[in-house]
Amino acid sequence: MMDMLLPFGVSAAAVLFLTIITKGAFLAWASTALDWLMARPHRLIIAALVLASAAGWWTAHLNDQRAARWESASAAEASAHLDTKARTQAAAISAQLLAEQNRAAVEAQWRAQYQDAVDELQNLRGRNAGLVADWLRQPRPTANPADPRSSSHPDMSGAAEMPSGSLHDADTAILPVADLYRSAHAFAQLEALIGWIMAAQSVETSPAAPASAAPTL
Repeated sequence: MMDMLLPFGVSAAAVLFLTIITKGAFLAWASTALDWLMARPHRLIIAALVLASAAGWWTAHLNDQRAARWESASAAEASAHLDTKARTQAAAISAQLLAEQNRAAVEAQWRAQYQDAVDELQNLRGRNAGLVADWLRQPRPTANPADPRSSSHPDMSGAAEMPSGSLHDADTAILPVADLYRSAHAFAQLEALIGWIMAAQSVETSPAAPASAAPTL
């Protein structure tokens, strides 16, 4: 709407300016020219065509300017869209790389902790087996010859309830020796498993935030 009103405003301002400069003579000249145009119909037709051509040229000029502005705005918007797309893709690639690095780091820590748990299990098995062997090698209390069911230690009341024979004999032992070793191994597995679980809980599974770049001087 403003583009259409602009030519009329410019024309009115020009007429007013010429009227003031010529002290009203411009209106007389315009009246004379209008009479000259009205004297012959073809003159009026030619003048109308000239005005229409000028109006068409002016409209085309305004449309070209409007199209140039739209094209510039579209180019700027397309550039901003491409820039946003590039930054989004770069952020996605960076996030994926960070996630892969974090996954590799977590898996490496878990593998190291698993190997530590396996090594600890072997150490615990050896320790417990050694403790069982040391306990089995302990000397049995000396029995009283007068009473095979008694012991040389009068304060050991539980010894009277123990069966006769060697405690280390697999046939007469209260608890089979193999079960002692199985219990020792099971306890070692439990200790190693508890240690592995506690170590696994200390692993950070969330990726660490990338460190910000140091400011350049």
